[in-house]
Amino acid sequence: MSGFKRSINTLKNLNGKLFGVVFDNVVTELRESDGLSNEDISSLLSFVTDDKLRNCKSTSFKDLLFCCIPREPLTSNTIDKALLWMFYNVNNESTVGTKINAVLEWVSGLLEFNLIEKSFVDGYYEMYYKVLCREQCQRYACKLIHMLTRPEDVYRGRVEEILSLFRRSGKRAKHIAILIELFKTFKPELVPENTPSFSREVAFKSLSPGFQRSLEAAAQHMQAQNNQLLARGSSLDWTAVTSKKNKSGVPLIPSAMYVHLGSELYREKRHKVVDFLDKVALASYHFSCEIPTSILSLLLNEGGIHFLATHNSDVHARFSSVLFSCLNSVFFLNHKNVPFEEREHFLQQLVVLEDYMQQGIPVVSRFLAFYIAFWDGQEHQKHIYRLLERITISNFEEFNDCILTHLQTLFLAGSTEEKILIIKTLSELIYNMCVRSTKQIPKEHMFLGGKYSWETDFNATVPQLIRVVSRLCESGLLLTSNDPSLLHTSLSFFETLMDLQSYLKLELTIIPPIIFYRCLFSVDFCSLARACGLLLRYKLSGLLRRKEENVALINRFSCDVYNCLLNKKAFSKANQGYILEKHDELKQVIPFDADSAFSLEFHPTMLGLAQHMRTLNSSFDVVLSDEVLKDSLLLSFPELQECLSALEDQYMAYHSQGSFNS
Repeated sequence: MSGFKRSINTLKNLNGKLFGVVFDNVVTELRESDGLSNEDISSLLSFVTDDKLRNCKSTSFKDLLFCCIPREPLTSNTIDKALLWMFYNVNNESTVGTKINAVLEWVSGLLEFNLIEKSFVDGYYEMYYKVLCREQCQRYACKLIHMLTRPEDVYRGRVEEILSLFRRSGKRAKHIAILIELFKTFKPELVPENTPSFSREVAFKSLSPGFQRSLEAAAQHMQAQNNQLLARGSSLDWTAVTSKKNKSGVPLIPSAMYVHLGSELYREKRHKVVDFLDKVALASYHFSCEIPTSILSLLLNEGGIHFLATHNSDVHARFSSVLFSCLNSVFFLNHKNVPFEEREHFLQQLVVLEDYMQQGIPVVSRFLAFYIAFWDGQEHQKHIYRLLERITISNFEEFNDCILTHLQTLFLAGSTEEKILIIKTLSELIYNMCVRSTKQIPKEHMFLGGKYSWETDFNATVPQLIRVVSRLCESGLLLTSNDPSLLHTSLSFFETLMDLQSYLKLELTIIPPIIFYRCLFSVDFCSLARACGLLLRYKLSGLLRRKEENVALINRFSCDVYNCLLNKKAFSKANQGYILEKHDELKQVIPFDADSAFSLEFHPTMLGLAQHMRTLNSSFDVVLSDEVLKDSLLLSFPELQECLSALEDQYMAYHSQGSFNS
């Protein structure tokens, strides 16, 4: 777990009591860091602005806010989180004014040291004048307005408003006087001549010393990064970057160096990778280049990755041996001695290498088989799941024992976001296997020439994996009944399967009833449209005839769609469908006509449209006519309207001929 996550967890465990030794230690640790990422700052802002901490001390609020020092350019979403909280609470008397001042000072400091884009803050320019209504916040609000004001922002009404505020505040309002002076600079004809003048240093307080030092360090760091990028341009950099927290001083991916024993006099002169700063030039001397002493240094840049991926099996064997030893020593034996950031970067470069080769590395897969067993699902989450997308194991049984068993445990215990991530990972794994089977790729693996039934016996492996993911989708929807995001992820999985199986002419995998009917009866119109579109694709694919039970199931799905959404005979013709025939008792609890309960006319989306139309013209009835319904579908969901029309035609053909046209 990263140091920042530990700090956040410690703060949460304080249960709102943001004081004492533990709190001071966390603040010190955050201040001494090399700055925070956008994600970390967003998390810290979410914590300090939570309603549960409304009554915390303003000094504690300020201390945590001033720890939000970026090590990379901040995004607009991160700034918005703090500003929107401030605007929401500016008129709330229960919110201490010093907290509002802390936000204003934080934003002003970031602007002053060019750590954020001015446009991110300038978009709320008019709102800053609303903060002036709180006298305690006027000084800091005036400073921010002074930094953002342009000539076109000054007009007579605004000048009169600020002059009136200055007269009410008296001579002590130097911060308002300097704002008036700025207006006078831009539009002298609008401002009286007898307004007092003050220096900016007198009118506005300086930034807090500790906060200012942190901002200066962050600005210097970003400037150094920019200079480094400009100096490098598009050239290859063979120098490793060591984290300050690395006590050993030896990075996981070392600089490219050459160490030779004995005399250089009679040694054959060969090119070295460090001689090349251009990818094309390095590729030209690919097989005549000498490999660095530490082969892991080839992971430093994409030139080295190309060099490594396309070399011969001897190089791959050497790299695999060193890589497995490194993974074992870092992640199993003494991983706490290696900074979190370096481990993240190391795994990220392995992901880049596997993506470049479009296949997994056997020793990385072997490492994952051991690592997953005690993994908490959080540490290095992003990169571990990305590596799992290209995992290479001997056979499905081994994959099930080493990987799937633990992933299923993480799936059941994890949050909705983790469930979605696991489904996406396994879906991408299936996709990669299908792509590999369609391309004329040699069955020998690029690394070490190993052969795996996992990849070669496609028909025995993929169907089992598809069944596992289908069960995960079903169980996930039972565990998170109110979250549409998992439903859409499940739909994406079956849409991907439809694409692959149609292309490969494989046996079709039908979406399970629990997922299909969750979409059919969902208030989310998008999931309904996607499910109906998938149903139509099944019927038009021509793959259903291979399995009679699939034909029957799709026919029942289609009947339920037509009878529920269009025909208004959901229960009267429930015997034609799949689900409502088993739940006939529902008719007793529906307070109106049960047959039309699931009709499109009464869908929340359609009801909203009806209400809007009634607002425009009171002569409209609440219930939409078929023509209006059709037009609205064409405008908003053309694919759904087309799908329902096709299903309606097939339904009519089925009942006229006595057999459903599939």
